[in-house]
Amino acid sequence: MKVLFVGENIYKSKGGIVTVMDQILSDTYLQNNVTYIPIFTSGDGFNFFQKVFGWAKAIIKFAFNISSVDVVHIHHAANFNFYLNSFLLNWAKLFNKKVLLHNHAADFKECYLNETQQQQLKIKKPFLKADASIVLSNSWLKWYSNLEPNANWIYLANAIRIDIKRSSCDINHSKIILFLGRLEQRKGIYDLLSIFPEITTQFPNIKLLLAGNGDLKEIKKIIRNSNCEKNIEMLGYLNNEEKSAILSYSDIFVLPSYNEGLPMALLECMSYGLVPIASNVGGIPEVVRNGENGLLIEAGDIVALKESIIKILNDSSLSTLLSNNAKETIHSNFNLDNYVRDLLKLYMRL
Repeated sequence: MKVLFVGENIYKSKGGIVTVMDQILSDTYLQNNVTYIPIFTSGDGFNFFQKVFGWAKAIIKFAFNISSVDVVHIHHAANFNFYLNSFLLNWAKLFNKKVLLHNHAADFKECYLNETQQQQLKIKKPFLKADASIVLSNSWLKWYSNLEPNANWIYLANAIRIDIKRSSCDINHSKIILFLGRLEQRKGIYDLLSIFPEITTQFPNIKLLLAGNGDLKEIKKIIRNSNCEKNIEMLGYLNNEEKSAILSYSDIFVLPSYNEGLPMALLECMSYGLVPIASNVGGIPEVVRNGENGLLIEAGDIVALKESIIKILNDSSLSTLLSNNAKETIHSNFNLDNYVRDLLKLYMRL
């Protein structure tokens, strides 16, 4: 089976979409059953001309290969990226190809609701033309099914390779909080920074690690103006080896996002036994069960965010319980071995 595999450049981009793409392309089981033809469109930090050049190359490669493949697998986000990928979808359907849309956009709902009614009708059309559309959580599945009941929606949650591991975290020993993701308002980083000085007054040896790109200048300014600059370290974007090292000795993963699909960082951190404190948005509550394998807060509730962190730091028995359960959740339900088999079955059905 030949699959035309379209999405952002896994060598030039960072984040959840390209992590999922890279896992699929590098998986041995899929390699033995599928011939992938990857087409990379754009990348992080590309300027206007680089984006145009990237998409031009992608379109040429798409035109050259479309007639010879069985399935077209398109990874898309929201806004202009969705419209460009819809163009490729329409092109593929002219050749009567089976098309699988893979929706990674955490903010797709907000983008859709902010459009005019006429534009919303245009947005729904590609999902009707696609043979199937993957969504990352059951909550998204419900929303998209109401959006367009006649489309073929498929729930396929993100997953990770389970190849780690360590004993449960020892909060009393290291006291390290990790934020792993893009440093931007949507991810709740400013909420975390706003309450962290209060955390340090109770726990002066606490350490906050910020791993990711984003609003670096603004974040650095906030840290300089805080009274806890010595407690915060900015790590930048981590490659896989660096990330594994950081995860192996961190204790708490904080993700106070305002919207999400199903964040890969959450799955990765829980698989290492980090205790997750995360917002009750998107697919997160389908992974994190409050009080059982982590703690959930409402997005924007900085009081609950502060109290949850303090609760974990004060209760080593609770932290150990949540850590062990977090690992078990990922090992049992979000294992990449099961994911790739489900994906191959989907290809075969198409």
